[in-house]
Amino acid sequence: MSIQQRIMQSRAARRGGARGVAPASNGSTSTYFGEKTPTKSDDRPAMPRVRMRDRRHRGVNPRPPFCCALDKICRGRHAVPRDRFADESAPLRAFIPIGSAMKHSRTAKRVAVTGVAMTSIALLAACGSGGGAPAADGELDLSPLQISAEQEAELTALYDAAMESGNNEITVYAGHHDEFREIYTQFEERFPGLTIVPETLVGAELQTALEAERDTGQHNVDVISNPNADRYAEQGFSEEFKPATYVSPEWADGRIAQDQFEDPAGFYHSPWALLFSSGYNTETMDEADLPANWPDFADPKYADQVTFMTPSTPGGMQTVLSILLQSDLVDEDWLRTVAAQSRIVAQDQLALQSVSSGEYGIDLTSAATSIRKAVNDGAPVDLHMLENPVVATEKWMLAANAPSSDGGKLFLSYLFTYEAQEQALVTGNFPLNQHEDLESPYGWPAIEEIDFVHLPSQSTMREEIDNNQDLFQEITAS
Repeated sequence: MSIQQRIMQSRAARRGGARGVAPASNGSTSTYFGEKTPTKSDDRPAMPRVRMRDRRHRGVNPRPPFCCALDKICRGRHAVPRDRFADESAPLRAFIPIGSAMKHSRTAKRVAVTGVAMTSIALLAACGSGGGAPAADGELDLSPLQISAEQEAELTALYDAAMESGNNEITVYAGHHDEFREIYTQFEERFPGLTIVPETLVGAELQTALEAERDTGQHNVDVISNPNADRYAEQGFSEEFKPATYVSPEWADGRIAQDQFEDPAGFYHSPWALLFSSGYNTETMDEADLPANWPDFADPKYADQVTFMTPSTPGGMQTVLSILLQSDLVDEDWLRTVAAQSRIVAQDQLALQSVSSGEYGIDLTSAATSIRKAVNDGAPVDLHMLENPVVATEKWMLAANAPSSDGGKLFLSYLFTYEAQEQALVTGNFPLNQHEDLESPYGWPAIEEIDFVHLPSQSTMREEIDNNQDLFQEITAS
């Protein structure tokens, strides 16, 4: 069965009541951020391709951790089974930027279908109350988003257009969905009648699916989340769009290269960053005895206590080490020393499992999101914040010729709101423009307050990763 047939079958199953997440084709949990971005399969030329914050009081109670908040889904409104994400694993992610100049694409015009949409609005307005229920007069309640009146008007217009179009399913292609599931649910509650359809596609599968949709004209995807967003944008798979709620993080100037948080051509934007530091077993290790910084890991006293994923294959470790090596915080000799006194495993998930079981005390590099998931699953682990952790960014964009273009625009705009930021913090992500009234539930500082290693441009990262391949192979083999 082809990838496109699988996607179409999945969508048909959902319409019949069976909703699930398409499994990733690659079992490695590190594939997403560290994917090997494919090249185009033919020789066709690439297709052309406010700082405003509302100070109003939110007026709602803080949400519980998402493992509990999932029980608050309105079944009658959405008819979403509890196991919508049951097949989803929670990968650690790494970042490998690949891309070049952007080219323009345009979305095809659609014919609006209003009958079903208006009926849906009427039925949904009568659904049970809750944090995401529309107001008594049928209007949306957007006050929890903490956005300006102008932004509320724009989001309301997008919602109305999405409902009137009849295309009420918003399909998201991403390499993972687990940490976004509560954001999807809250979006559906905030905008009744719209449904997020998660599809797990990455690397060669994603490339093949996008090419097939373009060749056949049968477009399925509305939103794409991928660290190599520029690679797909330059092929004409995305449409230029700036979310109504997006504000460029001014503090990031000189600390994060611009193309890591927003596309200079306007095709993708990043709502939050992923932070990499060290994970440790809280039962076998005292945090006061852990390394304070990256160079400390070369100390002989940490021999046989550290494990990490091989950097010879795409993944979080490859990304982190490439960022560190180009920063001059460490050098090749440091890496050889650390590798010689540590255990190197095939996958980042295996490294965290070894720490969780107590076999090893320290995971050299752990993503904050993966640590939080492990803690929620009962593992005796925690994140150790080093002096100079590493960050990478999530990149989201509107797909070209999206069937639910207005719904996709609405969802992308939702990602930068107070409500979405709050949930991003719960899962361990770091909003790039964190609302001043929000704090990490784990006591972590806002990202602009962290002295992380400079995140270089996509081109610099590509070059650094390529230059380090022989070294990475060497330490893995030894």
